[in-house]
Amino acid sequence: MKVQVVLKDLPAYKQEFLEADLHYFKADMKYEIYETIVKLRHNRGLSFRIVNAIRKHFKIMDYTLDAFLTSLETLKMIDIIKYKVWHEGRTSYFELEIDPIYFEYVEHLRKFDPLKLSKVGFTKKELLNRLEKEIRKTYTENYEIKVLEEWN
Repeated sequence: MKVQVVLKDLPAYKQEFLEADLHYFKADMKYEIYETIVKLRHNRGLSFRIVNAIRKHFKIMDYTLDAFLTSLETLKMIDIIKYKVWHEGRTSYFELEIDPIYFEYVEHLRKFDPLKLSKVGFTKKELLNRLEKEIRKTYTENYEIKVLEEWN
């Protein structure tokens, strides 16, 4: 998913905060994946329930816990979120692009977590809602958000 955000009438100090907040958001998303991996490694029962649910749902009998954890490790290493920020006077722009694999990961964990332990990550709708809420609360009421690309 790729979105473009325009923040109007933003003072210089808030422009600096914007870049820092986006960097923190990117790091936080990766840390959340890391925390999920640690949870799954320590809670073998939950891990096996998720893997068994994936096997049943997708009819993949040779799917293993190692394969599942490896896919999460891979997700942790790739650049799942990219952003670009630029300013023109008191107007700030940023584009935020999130790899579709991130949303698949979130969907799988939520769908196959029988204990609902993994309220992890964001769906596309939750991400947009959170983005709007944070912009209004921290930056300005005068903004526009456009979805440039959306993957199913």
